[in-house]
Amino acid sequence: MNEQSVSRRRYLAAAGGTLAAAIAAACGSGEQGAPKAAGTQPVQITWWSNLGDQHPESKTRVQIIEEFNATNRPVEVVPEAFGANLTKIKTAIASDTPPDTYFIAWREGAEVFLTGAVADLDAELKGHRDWGEQRKDIFPLMLDTSMWKGKLTSMPIYTNNSLLLWNVEHLQKAGLRPPQTGWTWNDFKDQAKRAGRPPDLWGFELWADSSSFMSWYGTTGGRLLDQTGKKITINSPEAKETAQFMLDLGRQGISPEKRISTGRSQLFIAAGSVFEDTGPYRLANIRDGGIKFDVVSRPVHPTKKVRRAQNGGHNLVVSKIKDTAKLKAGLALAKFMNKGVSQAKICAILGTAIPVNRSALQTKELQEYGKQDPQWKVFADEAPHSDRSPTLPSIVKMLASLDKAINDSMSQKTGVPAALDEAQREMQQLLDADLA
Repeated sequence: MNEQSVSRRRYLAAAGGTLAAAIAAACGSGEQGAPKAAGTQPVQITWWSNLGDQHPESKTRVQIIEEFNATNRPVEVVPEAFGANLTKIKTAIASDTPPDTYFIAWREGAEVFLTGAVADLDAELKGHRDWGEQRKDIFPLMLDTSMWKGKLTSMPIYTNNSLLLWNVEHLQKAGLRPPQTGWTWNDFKDQAKRAGRPPDLWGFELWADSSSFMSWYGTTGGRLLDQTGKKITINSPEAKETAQFMLDLGRQGISPEKRISTGRSQLFIAAGSVFEDTGPYRLANIRDGGIKFDVVSRPVHPTKKVRRAQNGGHNLVVSKIKDTAKLKAGLALAKFMNKGVSQAKICAILGTAIPVNRSALQTKELQEYGKQDPQWKVFADEAPHSDRSPTLPSIVKMLASLDKAINDSMSQKTGVPAALDEAQREMQQLLDADLA
């Protein structure tokens, strides 16, 4: 419950020493028949963050880099720039002055890889005796969505997901039991209807955008691409059923007819809705609102029953560095930050992220953190069921097309089948161009 607010400072004071030791131990493995990253000669590489220098995630990344530096001397990673968005990175690449390593949103991997200035991590790490096992430790869809044409464009580091929050008091007043993992779309609609009293209390507030659509579509087993990676699949029968389900939430008085599509509102925080679709990044804000709430996995499709959570995330890119020693240092940093023990620390510090590796969930540190913050733990427990849009050169344009289709159909400007068929045509054209 939210009254059990976690003191991360207290948690880290207790766990920090043990975790630092674990991270140091994790760096002991290296490539077969080759020296460790920390050689006898000093090696210095640069690192850029795509977030501002005061952003909690940037500060946490720097802390992990400092621990890498401490355990890999005389290798040193130098944080050189912050707020380095994709435009700034591509400008640096074009001027032949890219950083040696840098963070991106996972879906930007293909776009930077196409510049020819990015290392294929699988190819570079294939000689490392520990990479095979570390690679297997990454949740499959977190790895899959970082690949472009069979190349690992960037290293998954951490992620977040979107589940359902529910107002405890609203369900109790309606005499309803708390929802449980495995509940269905029908269960969700029934509880939202019975607990809601619109317009004063809505059962749910729908986000009419591609992210919300993909979240629900995922529970049918649907993904943006088919298994070949060559066909868009957002006009399938399951996709149209998903969009119709979303549209009906308004028609049936569960969600306000005026759809939210540009940002999260304050309705749930103001106790104006029974359910909220959101991620761990909203926990602190909602707790500040003072309402009693809890978290549950996303309702599954009534017959497909696929357990799925839609994710985001940040990845680390290693540039195609000519200096062999610097390239090895960059690869060592990528492996270090992807290690379960490093992710455990990132997640425990932030409280807004979840790991991309199985081993991170199994660490003593995250097991203890989950006990202290059981609401965050629900998000973390769904990490093995994570999915997200793939990294594609035109993914931003594709999602904009899908956003328009969902907005048009939810506002009833266009019927569901026609809206998705048009988005399918537009997105397939973009994909065909990407694959050409």
